[in-house]
Amino acid sequence: MIGRGSELRRLGQLASAREPAVAIIAGEPGIGKTRLVQELLERLSPDTVVLVGQAEPGSLSRPYEVLLDAIDARPEVDAEQLAALGDPRRSPVERLHTGLAIVSDLVGDAPAVLVFEDLHWADSESAALFERIADQRGPRLLIGTYRPDEVTRRQPVAGLLARMERRHAVTHVRLDRLSPSQTAAMLAAATGAPASPGPRPRCTTAPAVTRSSWRSCCAAFPGSTRRRWSTSRCRGASPTCCAARSTTSTRSATASSRRPPCSASGSRSTCWRAWPGRPRTS
Repeated sequence: MIGRGSELRRLGQLASAREPAVAIIAGEPGIGKTRLVQELLERLSPDTVVLVGQAEPGSLSRPYEVLLDAIDARPEVDAEQLAALGDPRRSPVERLHTGLAIVSDLVGDAPAVLVFEDLHWADSESAALFERIADQRGPRLLIGTYRPDEVTRRQPVAGLLARMERRHAVTHVRLDRLSPSQTAAMLAAATGAPASPGPRPRCTTAPAVTRSSWRSCCAAFPGSTRRRWSTSRCRGASPTCCAARSTTSTRSATASSRRPPCSASGSRSTCWRAWPGRPRTS
């Protein structure tokens, strides 16, 4: 994994230790937080239980959104517990205990990695569940990801992070942008083409093009080049593409007729003209 080797090793050591541990991964949109977690999960031993839940924009008003996402379509989850989790007639403490019971039933005594993605969007109940899981003993690595620039004092994650610092030995992983040489190596690995020693594209707004931006471009190409990437969903407001000077909003990396969609925050753009494998037009 280009440019993230040390971070991946740190997380791998925490997971292999099979002791209670908490890791917080921070970084701007598209910097590679989810990709880093995916790489870690692929390297876990087969006996490790994995639960991955993700908050979405609007999750602040939906209790236990992260847990519900993690257990979605799992037949082993008790229907009565699931109903109790969202029952407004139950007290917050009762619902919290129900959430903990669901996690405990799924994990048991096995080694586990539990991931709460996009904590900056998480509701207060999901934040409380994260904190209580961190308090528990057992061979569990608890991971949270978030965007520091999108956290305000009013959001539940702000208080959660402060309390975690006071009560736990948290491993912090801060992801910075890739260097130009790392970006070139990443693109070479993805396309099979040699890394270009030339200058960086003039139309990029960030020092380095991130994985998720280039991953969107891959959707426009058939064959092995595209299959090298395993992207889930694209989210966020699309930036201005340098070739078209227009914006779109997309939730999936679908190809347009001649130019792939952008997938990123407004703070960076994808340079379509610089894509080494793009189709040539007359």
